[in-house]
Amino acid sequence: MISTEWGAPKILSKGFNIEDVKAGHYGHHIHIWDWTRHTRIQTLDLGEDGMIPLEIRFLHNPDAEQGFVGCALSASIFRFYKTADGKWAAEKVIQVPPKKVEGWALPEMPGLISDILISLDDRFLYFCNWLHGDIRQYDITRPVSPQTGGADLSCWQHSQGRGSEGAGR
Repeated sequence: MISTEWGAPKILSKGFNIEDVKAGHYGHHIHIWDWTRHTRIQTLDLGEDGMIPLEIRFLHNPDAEQGFVGCALSASIFRFYKTADGKWAAEKVIQVPPKKVEGWALPEMPGLISDILISLDDRFLYFCNWLHGDIRQYDITRPVSPQTGGADLSCWQHSQGRGSEGAGR
């Protein structure tokens, strides 16, 4: 089993505060567990590019010992995989650049990846780029180097000067 550590519950109950990120109250690790013994066997540090890992998705093929994790605040996707020596490793394979905005909590707005999904045939990865207002598709037939899959389903765009009134267009 693999789990994420995205934030301390006592911090989350107060709502998001960027100072809590700076203070280290949000995570950037994923943990590998021995389900039989109920013990953690390995921790992978995703670093600054892996802030607030949320959702883990394994490939559907039962022989594939790999998957992806969406990191919300960093707006990145990491691939995790089992190495030849039986250990686990992770590498960043997708990075969504932030947008320059005015009147927001930060000078740049991250995409904030909130949901990820892998197609049943393990060919595509989809994710919700929540703050930018789009859903993206990547071809993951080569999991080490996902390619944009041609679908960018925009809901609304801050860069176009539209707010929530543009949702659904």
